[in-house]
Amino acid sequence: ISKTTEVVESLARDTRNKIEEFIAREQIPYTQNHYLFENVSKLRSQRLMDEVLSSLPQGASDVNVHPSVLASTVKNVFQRNQERSVDEHMAEEMQNA
Repeated sequence: ISKTTEVVESLARDTRNKIEEFIAREQIPYTQNHYLFENVSKLRSQRLMDEVLSSLPQGASDVNVHPSVLASTVKNVFQRNQERSVDEHMAEEMQNA
């Protein structure tokens, strides 16, 4: 009985390890689906465009903005976007896809 218990525990441990490896591997999405890549690209562009537009002055249509201020604002939006980690981008994209 001792040997049987040992074998069962060994199999259970090996199975648990294999399942944990599988789960770890599957946590990182991978696909070559062109439709998905196209939609993710559109979501990225739209989110970035929304952030750029929301950072611009709101209100009357006759608001004057100095070109250097506008350029700085847009640059800051893109810089914040680039500073985000790949995991942050992926999490947002999968949440909004």
